[in-house]
Amino acid sequence: MLREFAVEPTLISGWDRLQRLLSQFGIEQGRMISRYPSKWRREVISALPESCGDVERARIIEKLKSISKSHFLIRKSEWDRELSWFQNAVVENERLAFTGILADSEEATDVNAIRLQDLDEDNPPEWWALQTAVQVERNPAVMANAIRPVLEVARELLIFVDPNFHPNEQRFTAPFERFLDCLVTNSQQSVFPDSVELHVSDRFELNAYRREFERAIAPKLPSGLNLRVQRWPDHKIHNRYVLTDRAAVQFGVGLDHNTKRKAGIETDTVSLLCDSARKDLLLEYLGKGDILGRPPEQAFLV
Repeated sequence: MLREFAVEPTLISGWDRLQRLLSQFGIEQGRMISRYPSKWRREVISALPESCGDVERARIIEKLKSISKSHFLIRKSEWDRELSWFQNAVVENERLAFTGILADSEEATDVNAIRLQDLDEDNPPEWWALQTAVQVERNPAVMANAIRPVLEVARELLIFVDPNFHPNEQRFTAPFERFLDCLVTNSQQSVFPDSVELHVSDRFELNAYRREFERAIAPKLPSGLNLRVQRWPDHKIHNRYVLTDRAAVQFGVGLDHNTKRKAGIETDTVSLLCDSARKDLLLEYLGKGDILGRPPEQAFLV
């Protein structure tokens, strides 16, 4: 899954070091650099040594701008000017844990902190290992936390796909509310994706289904967020996804949580999809692919 790492700005001492770091991060790598502090890129540029010439400095600035969508996660955080970057990172890690901390400090001896020069990529710490699929408890909070970074990187488009979703069933609505909460609880801008959609089966009668959304879902939507519900022929959709303009995951069981305790399926496998699969699926669910074809005109806004 997408995991968040704090990276000390002084680690990027030149173009070669930046290239080494970036090769380890990005959506497809499953590792994202936390914008910690919020002006992380500015801190990197300010910390560049005098040995970094004008041409190299300009190259680094341009590269950091070009990867803002593919390598970074926004984090709402506090900053104590009296503390060093690493000391601040330790405090922040206690408030809301990073997966790991890559530091330039001799103090980096915490369980999930390491100096870059001590990182052995052939025998890395367990928290550094690439992990694109996770087993999660089918509990709303756990499910949402597992895909939080995927939701937070969405800028233009966010599509939830579950053919069985019904607005009067708490097993669906409870996780869905948690998913939407992720769009606002850790965002400094509180800006929603341009389009948020839920794609479902047409097995339920349209008018009654729409009324249930107005009754049960509309009052719980975050202020300023509009939800578009798209219905598909029941035989055409089966898999469960969360798709965005930057990352995508698949749920093996569904976007609902287990309400039957031990009588139900207690865990699910959530998998991060490769970018080519993400793009193909978006084309399908946007009605531009060859498999699903054009969506029927049964969409409505909530």
